[in-house]
Amino acid sequence: MSRLAAVTAAAVLAALVAGCGGGSSAPATSTAPTARPPGLDAAACRRLTPAVRAAIAQAGGRRRVPLRRSAQPSPRLSACIYLGPGTQVTVHLDTAYRSRRRFFYRTDEAIQFSFDDPQRRPRAVPGVGDGNVEDRGATWTPASRELLAIRGNRLLILDLYVRGAGSEASKLAAARLARRVYGLSA
Repeated sequence: MSRLAAVTAAAVLAALVAGCGGGSSAPATSTAPTARPPGLDAAACRRLTPAVRAAIAQAGGRRRVPLRRSAQPSPRLSACIYLGPGTQVTVHLDTAYRSRRRFFYRTDEAIQFSFDDPQRRPRAVPGVGDGNVEDRGATWTPASRELLAIRGNRLLILDLYVRGAGSEASKLAAARLARRVYGLSA
């Protein structure tokens, strides 16, 4: 190695060490608790089951329908899934960076692609999301039976399908269930 290369390498190494705060070789520790983003884990999905059954009944299904429940816990995107005969309820909670932006993108996209089919056009749902946000922070799309809501940095995507249920009853049931999910994940 040439003398110039050795001097340059030493200078770069010294700059890196100085930039790191140097001095102590002890690992940095923090006494501040790390906040876990709100999510849906197996316990939360279990606690949510009575509200899911109530939503199914409110939409027009049977309250005592046998349900298989599964959880997909993750720090940034978690889910509870409930499956039964003629019934499917899926709740996704997105707490990752820019979840609010994803709410606006999904809403805008749904509007753009629904120009020829009014059942695919999202409709505002009051009382679920942030009231000071476009579409009152929550929309319902009749064709897909999907409620999309934003509250703070929590994007909720709730699909509620009950065979034979009307869109209005499903929307009201999904809105009620969404408020419960937000209460549970606060």
